[in-house]
Amino acid sequence: MNIGFDAKRAYHNTRGLGNYSRDTVRILSKYYPDNRYVLFNPKRVNNPFFLLQENMKEIRPERWFWKTFPSLWRSKGICSEIKKEKIDVYHGLSQELPIGIKKTNVKSVVTVHDAIFLRYPEFYSASYRYIFTKKNQYACKIADKIIAISNQTKHDFIEFFGIDEKKITVVYQGCNSIFRQPVSEAEKAKVRQKYNLPSHFLLNVGAIEKRKNAALIVKAMHYSHLSIPLVIIGNPTDYKQEIMETAHRYHLSSQVFFHT
Repeated sequence: MNIGFDAKRAYHNTRGLGNYSRDTVRILSKYYPDNRYVLFNPKRVNNPFFLLQENMKEIRPERWFWKTFPSLWRSKGICSEIKKEKIDVYHGLSQELPIGIKKTNVKSVVTVHDAIFLRYPEFYSASYRYIFTKKNQYACKIADKIIAISNQTKHDFIEFFGIDEKKITVVYQGCNSIFRQPVSEAEKAKVRQKYNLPSHFLLNVGAIEKRKNAALIVKAMHYSHLSIPLVIIGNPTDYKQEIMETAHRYHLSSQVFFHT
């Protein structure tokens, strides 16, 4: 079977959507090696976290026009490549499917991660909400199958987009094998020394943005009288100041550490 993937996030995203995309392709290629996995990448990039295996193939736009407008290639021009590669199933890994894929007679699957842009619209611009809502509406309408990463996401998409419950299935995200590898005490001590970390701490990894609500962890530490330090790792934004102010208000500034 030839399985195609929207590989933009796999190559260009270092956060959640990128990890999901890379792990999905990696796990499928490992446990179902007889399939051929075709990765549609709109723009060339060197990603050391994503290496092609023997049963994988990367496809990028070749014509000058599509190279100049890679986003347009991903959203529409890709369909001719899908037919050319004789794809049996195309998987949109991040809530989008290309316009016109239905005309290729290729079965399609789309993974939806969240509807936070509709559930909490105050975190997004009006233009972003409009465009992404349209993309989601289209993908959910034409997809043969929809994968939701949680029950909450499933119910949100049923509520906001009127999806038939029979069309959407919850498939929880996996965990990269790196988190199952044992680490020696000597290695742990080396990392603690390198980053000046305490011996025990809470760890929060992710974008330091208001929608991630790390300030709530600080509040929880206060109300539960938790004395363990909190280490927050992620790219800082203006929201970092709000977290620091929350820590100061609850006299927890000495317990909250930031690393980028």
